[in-house]
Amino acid sequence: MLLAFLGARSTGGHRTGFGILAVEGGVARVPVVEQSPPAGALLTQAMTTPYAMATLARANLHTVELVDGTGAVVLRGSLR
Repeated sequence: MLLAFLGARSTGGHRTGFGILAVEGGVARVPVVEQSPPAGALLTQAMTTPYAMATLARANLHTVELVDGTGAVVLRGSLR
């Protein structure tokens, strides 16, 4: 299972999710996408904690890398 948490935000309108993954040599690279509300948007004034969950088939995978919008690895984990 993959989990991504943005942490606490002071308004609504924030989202996170996963992009299209790429698999090469037993390594799955999964983009984590973060979306913030546009400037000037009308938003709920409430604490929120955006998160995303997804499952990933383990077939022939030994490592999962979460990458940011620039492609930089932000988290690497081994599958056992």
